[in-house]
Amino acid sequence: MNYSETEGYIHIPFCAKKCSYCDFLSFSCGRKQQHQYVDALIKEIRSRSAENMDYKMRSVFLGGGTPSLLEYGSVKKIMKSMYDNYDIMQDAEITIEANPSTLDERKLEEYLNSGINRISVGCQSIDDDQLKILGRLHDSEGFFKTIDIIKKSGFKNISVDLMSGLPDQSVSGWKETLSVIAELKVQHISAYSLIIEEGTEFHKIEDKLNLPDESELSLMYQSKGDVLCKYGFKQYEISNYSMPGFESRHNMGYWQGVRYEGFGLGAASYEDHTRYSNTSDFDDYIINSDDKNRIRRDIIHLTDEECYSEFMILGLRLVNGISETEFSERFNVSLDQIYGNVIKKHLNQGTLVRADNRIFIPEKYLFVSNQILTDFI
Repeated sequence: MNYSETEGYIHIPFCAKKCSYCDFLSFSCGRKQQHQYVDALIKEIRSRSAENMDYKMRSVFLGGGTPSLLEYGSVKKIMKSMYDNYDIMQDAEITIEANPSTLDERKLEEYLNSGINRISVGCQSIDDDQLKILGRLHDSEGFFKTIDIIKKSGFKNISVDLMSGLPDQSVSGWKETLSVIAELKVQHISAYSLIIEEGTEFHKIEDKLNLPDESELSLMYQSKGDVLCKYGFKQYEISNYSMPGFESRHNMGYWQGVRYEGFGLGAASYEDHTRYSNTSDFDDYIINSDDKNRIRRDIIHLTDEECYSEFMILGLRLVNGISETEFSERFNVSLDQIYGNVIKKHLNQGTLVRADNRIFIPEKYLFVSNQILTDFI
């Protein structure tokens, strides 16, 4: 692990419409608020550059919300500020999230010219009835057209987000979705299972939703690997699959405990055993974005024990698990000194494997990984 590297996350909280399952910090607004926000974001980026003088930025991720909703020129301004104020590696992975129907050739050209080299498209489903239930504004035809213009624009690293466990979704329908997306020859697929979160529209009507049962969810999870491996995808994390060499560097860094800097409304940061986030109050952020002491919230100083636990819980999400050497180098204590009994228990049960100085969860137990990970809390 290179401890002189950091990652950047830029939060764009704007959406055309809140999806029924979404509990992220996002909302709709007009152009005036967007202009105010972009200006405030650039002020924050400039003001915090001194904190990062000793770090090289290995990835930048523009997430949300829907960053592709920003009008022409906004993303270019944001990325120029990042390049002007931070040492971004020449081969850095620069990702922008986008929703179908929010892109056109002009925006895509702007993104490429701004240094963005990866695009993540929120599809979720190719079933139009499911998309309506989810509250998505696009239909399947709009998604396929979007992928087509992204390819024609010159992007060589395209990721697609999908969801399983949706209302009225069948195992066969999920398999068909995976096959159709894989046949598009994209480089990365994130396939998450729907979780009903408090405060969402789905939470209010959960009893009325026709959701798959546990056995169907298990089959859906298993079918991800069964289907996608036929097209050359490799699973590298519980919910993520890629063609060789196209694993998300940004996400890998998060699971491996790389330092990260969050910019924008509600964005989280992590450095030197300390985690904190920006204010979630829009007006507060607009006024005070250039003063970290005014916008910083929820500062948590992690104990050594909390850092050990986080290392294990995040790292074991990866198919190749965690490195015992890295654990000892990072914390100056051996893995067995801290978790020897827990590891021995799971090795005996077959729910963990130890090989080549690594600890990992066997593929057949990844679906129930939470039951394993709780022992490291």
